[in-house]
Amino acid sequence: MYKSDLLDQFMHKVQNHTLPDTDIYYKVNALVGELGEYSNVLKKEHFAKVFDNYKIRIDKEVQERMRRPVEEQKIDELGDILFYLIQIIIHEGYDINEIMRFQEEKLDKQGERFNKTFLK
Repeated sequence: MYKSDLLDQFMHKVQNHTLPDTDIYYKVNALVGELGEYSNVLKKEHFAKVFDNYKIRIDKEVQERMRRPVEEQKIDELGDILFYLIQIIIHEGYDINEIMRFQEEKLDKQGERFNKTFLK
């Protein structure tokens, strides 16, 4: 669960780091790019397990790139994703709390439908 004061503090920092003269297309593309980087970390994590399971040798260049702990890479990329998502929310003039409340209601409704459909 998120802590409101921590979220507010982070939102303030993001607002102070808004890039001048960037439009919504830049921010959405940046977000998609960061999602791609996160996906790439997951792919590397998966292949590292596969390589390890099959005792496949990995060349030194690939080993060097994989040296940074996977959890650290994931947190780094998720932070970038959160940054650009909040940039988009600010750009569009929405209140993040309003979005979270809306999503909470949506999840409650979906949960009710899911339970009726799959947990008869």
